[in-house]
Amino acid sequence: MRSPKLCFAVILAIETAGCASNSALPERPSEQTVQVVGMAGRLTINSNSTASKSAIAAPIEQVWRVLPAVFDSLGVAVSTVNQVQHLIGNDALKVRQRLGKAPLSRYLDCGQTQIGPNADSYDVMLTLLVQLQPNGAGSTTVFSTVEATAKPIAFAQSASACSSKGALESRLTTLVQTLLPR
Repeated sequence: MRSPKLCFAVILAIETAGCASNSALPERPSEQTVQVVGMAGRLTINSNSTASKSAIAAPIEQVWRVLPAVFDSLGVAVSTVNQVQHLIGNDALKVRQRLGKAPLSRYLDCGQTQIGPNADSYDVMLTLLVQLQPNGAGSTTVFSTVEATAKPIAFAQSASACSSKGALESRLTTLVQTLLPR
């Protein structure tokens, strides 16, 4: 059994390959799938899982210090912290309807029914992991990965994959920049 942290590290390694040079990210195989089975359920990470990458003009230590407050502002309880790897997040957050004060459909596309977006009415299992890397000259690269599955509350149906709209990763970066000392 692979841990979600290991899976995130594998995805991050794929995403950051070639970052030392100015070359483009390498093509990933189309059939790459990693399944993580744990007490919280099953998480499948496909080769189309990507880490959002953003640059912050602050040293890694300053960015690391504000991340717990960022997760709190987002309404995400932190369950994973690795200070050595600068990895923080939650790999099995059960949510329904809202993440913090925002409707889940702002962040996730889990399909839609006649009633509206599934993200706002289904049980959602969310993974949000962030890893920091120093980026020279006192700046930091923030890699954030959002994975989610959703299943209806009232029907016996297996979970379906959701896709990130990019808004959660963007909100996370904005909060980091807002909370950094000036």
